[in-house]
Amino acid sequence: MKTIFKLILLIAAGGLLSGFGGSNPGGTPFQPEAQMSYSNATGPVPTGLQSCGIPPMSATTALRKALTFKSGCHIVRNSTKPMAINDYSSSPPMIYLYKVESGRYKCVGKTRVGWGSGRGVSRSRPLSCSDGAKQMTPPGFHVTRVHNGKRYNHSTSIGLNGLNGQGSVGRGVVMHGATYGMGGGSWGCPYFSMTAFKAIKSVLSPEGSMVYNYFGNAPKGPGCNSNAGVDPDPGSCRPDSGSGAGGSTIRGGRRGTRSTR
Repeated sequence: MKTIFKLILLIAAGGLLSGFGGSNPGGTPFQPEAQMSYSNATGPVPTGLQSCGIPPMSATTALRKALTFKSGCHIVRNSTKPMAINDYSSSPPMIYLYKVESGRYKCVGKTRVGWGSGRGVSRSRPLSCSDGAKQMTPPGFHVTRVHNGKRYNHSTSIGLNGLNGQGSVGRGVVMHGATYGMGGGSWGCPYFSMTAFKAIKSVLSPEGSMVYNYFGNAPKGPGCNSNAGVDPDPGSCRPDSGSGAGGSTIRGGRRGTRSTR
């Protein structure tokens, strides 16, 4: 009798696991146990980056949040493009770069990442805000896009398109290299050493790679009037609207008007 009871439990558990795998609304099989796992780099680390080693708990938490968001956001749901986590909750803040290999995201490199200094905000601590007037880095999920502005272009920057109303396109928020020290030194842009940025650009797709500006439990910057990106909802993800340089990844990457950025 006990043997029969155990058999029934095993069959039921198998059904639950099969249901958990399920399918996403796009019809593509979704296996959380595969998509939410990661491993260390299996090949050479791009020149200019450090080996990932074992990412800290904060980066792992951010990766899981990113994959949960990805599975529910129709814009990036079926993408297998590389992904980046800007972990602003760690000390020092680091970017972790992931590529899909054998159906799993594998960390291929990391390096220091800078942030928006903000008006009246200490440079020693990254604080977020999607209010452009505050010049802090917008939190939440973005996808890469072509940017061609007055100062930065497709060869010197990676444009960021917010997916939760951050307005990053209109602000001209990009990822770029810089010669000034790491810390809070930009007007909201994630930035890196020139050598590291070259390596990052070689890993991420120019359009459609997901980038997560993760601040953990850090509060918004003082005086911030926007909650966009703080608690991302995959069910309502949509690309930024705005007049920033470059083209939306959703519209096929057409290059539009030029901006001061």
